[in-house]
Amino acid sequence: DTPNKNDELQLFLSLFGARTEADLKKLESMEVTIVNQAIGAYREIVVSPEFKEVERLRREALSNEASALEHARRKEAEKWRSFIVAQDAALMEKDAALTEKDAALMEKDAEIARLKSLLNGKE
Repeated sequence: DTPNKNDELQLFLSLFGARTEADLKKLESMEVTIVNQAIGAYREIVVSPEFKEVERLRREALSNEASALEHARRKEAEKWRSFIVAQDAALMEKDAALTEKDAALMEKDAEIARLKSLLNGKE
């Protein structure tokens, strides 16, 4: 939507909302002096070494943030893997203990059955 050439607020809101060079060119084509001066100042700033350095630092900070997040995700995943391995080991120990108890009960059941058969044979 083309802003009203006579409405400075609308023009500046359009300028601040510009996302592409085409958006800037569209505003420039309206030939409003103050808007063209603002676009010229913007273009001067973005080619300055200071601006380029700030942009480089911003990209580096974003990269560092992404690396830190990835590192945190890996640490969290490793923590959960360790937890699951520990839980699996604990369950295996409990399963082994239950197996031993089952074997002991089976031996006792066999002994009880043998004793019953001896008692039944003597009666």
